[in-house]
Amino acid sequence: MKVLHVIDRLAVGGAERVFVSLVNNLRNAGVAVKVLLFETGHQLEGELAADMIDLKRSNKYNLITLYKAYKICSRYDIVHAHLRHVHAYIKLSQVLFGGTYKLILHDHSGVSGEVPFRLKGLFKPAFYIGVYKQQLVWAIEKLHVGKPHAFLLNNTVANTINMVANSPSGSMMMVGNIRRVKNIEFAIALARQLNKKLTVYGNVLDNDYYSELLNVIGGKDDVEIVQGVTDLSKVYSKHSIAIHTSKQETGPLVLLEYMLAGVFFVAFKTGDVADTLYNELKDCFADSFEIDEWVNKVNQFNDSQEQKEKLRELYLKYYSPEQVTDKCLQIYKSVHS
Repeated sequence: MKVLHVIDRLAVGGAERVFVSLVNNLRNAGVAVKVLLFETGHQLEGELAADMIDLKRSNKYNLITLYKAYKICSRYDIVHAHLRHVHAYIKLSQVLFGGTYKLILHDHSGVSGEVPFRLKGLFKPAFYIGVYKQQLVWAIEKLHVGKPHAFLLNNTVANTINMVANSPSGSMMMVGNIRRVKNIEFAIALARQLNKKLTVYGNVLDNDYYSELLNVIGGKDDVEIVQGVTDLSKVYSKHSIAIHTSKQETGPLVLLEYMLAGVFFVAFKTGDVADTLYNELKDCFADSFEIDEWVNKVNQFNDSQEQKEKLRELYLKYYSPEQVTDKCLQIYKSVHS
């Protein structure tokens, strides 16, 4: 079975990290997998263990490039497209030029009541992978994907992050690219309520929101935004605790990295990790954005070796690369049959 994974670019982001981890895990499992990128020259490409094909797409409406995509995809049995707009582009090339390969949408986006245009009509996915249960319900009920063609595949990260000794500094960290859904202004308010320094690691994706945050920070040195960090495992030991204030997530992937590193975190209850682990890690998840709830959870965190080992054990129980790779291979067998 020949498999092609497709994404637009490998800039630093959650979906892109999932892409790299999954491709590398499949490669290690002996799967004949290659990668198609719409453009190259981004940070995470160096972490890929598979061969890359550069589509060199400069204009999504260019029929020659669409035809080139069709020719590349037609060499494979399964084309695994990450992100909705990527799936829509490959689907369009298949509609226009043909191709007998099975096309899968791996959806990394949150869901809402309305169906986006790029998932309607001829763009409707025949096979759908979601990373948490709410996505599957939405795909079946709203996209009308058949139940046998809707699959759950949890995120994972490479099991190469060592457990760290947290800093006694009392400082807080947050990982997330700078966009409004990350709710970083709440993180700033929380840190100031606790009188702790906050460092946010993420790249600016929304310049207007970034400007708003700079106004909130007001030139003070108690909040720092650091861009361009690709290996976050090197910064965990600089902080005492991590927070994740995003209002909506599918994973999020960074919580798995915290668990591997034994970093205590407090996050809003959204996404697959919260759905899976809430009952076992209630102290780590906030049910609201009432600041007192977050203050109480941060103040009661347990930095014991026992707690660190518990976080790592839960990662291995639910999210190990071996489990996720095996699930992915079962999906491929079902789709290919």
